Amino acid sequence: MYQSVNDVYKEIFGEDQSREGEALEKIANLVISRLKNEHSKWDVSVPGTYSNQSYQVDGVLEKCEESIECKDYSKRGDKVGRPDVQSYEGALIDQPFKKGNFVSSTGYSNRVPKYEQGLTKNPKAVPIECYEIRNAEQKDLEGRIRTIVVNVSALSDSGKWKILPIFTEAGEKRLIDKLQDGSCVSRVDKICDVHGNTISTIPELTKDCHKYMYPSLNEMYFTYVPLTTGYVEICNIWIELKGMEIRIPIEHIVIEIKKDEKVALYVKNSSGSIDSILSIEDLKDQYVKMGGLESQRAKGKENEQ
Repeated sequence: MYQSVNDVYKEIFGEDQSREGEALEKIANLVISRLKNEHSKWDVSVPGTYSNQSYQVDGVLEKCEESIECKDYSKRGDKVGRPDVQSYEGALIDQPFKKGNFVSSTGYSNRVPKYEQGLTKNPKAVPIECYEIRNAEQKDLEGRIRTIVVNVSALSDSGKWKILPIFTEAGEKRLIDKLQDGSCVSRVDKICDVHGNTISTIPELTKDCHKYMYPSLNEMYFTYVPLTTGYVEICNIWIELKGMEIRIPIEHIVIEIKKDEKVALYVKNSSGSIDSILSIEDLKDQYVKMGGLESQRAKGKENEQ
């Protein structure tokens, strides 16, 4: 498990954060954009709607007109309090956003949920959704599926199949009469009618055997009875056949699939509709999808000069 948000940041970006709070800001942009299936912009300068001042915004989701605000109080060991969220709400009123997303790495004080709920009831307020994004701990993994076990029952290799002719009484008598030494070696690969025309081949008989397979059995028996009297050729003698018994051993295979991803973050929103674990691979994939994260505020200043 990673010890700090900066450790996760370093795993993704290959370097330490350049200033306190940068790691959470970038990671929050990756997480929120992944959850909302929209690309975000990090560190954006936004002009006030009613004032002449410019706001530095930690993240912007342009399509859904939402912003992201982050507070990393891990060094102080404090939770985000109502004044932090209230200050964010005051700024949102002067910004061109329909909703705010507040992200904390250390949780929230008891007064924040009531204030957050009150904003949804106030027609003049901009609603805010609070998220907790922090390093995942072992307790966060409890009760989550990390390993999947699949039990598979499969037909064994055809080389292990036993195909046994079932002779009629007349067929058995003919065998006894013609094979005086009591033994023979012969290959049975088809069943014919009285005129020597092929009724069925062994591959045709066995192609649908899987339909009769039951996982609880160790061996499957599949009996074939010709629609008309059939014959098989044994040592150049045509022997009358009643049917064929096919014995197929069933192999039981256990497949265990484990998630070998590097567990990184625990993500939860205030309503509880989001309660997820994200891996380093998840975050890297989102970073690639977004084409990276560069400060939009820095770009804006360069364009103004």
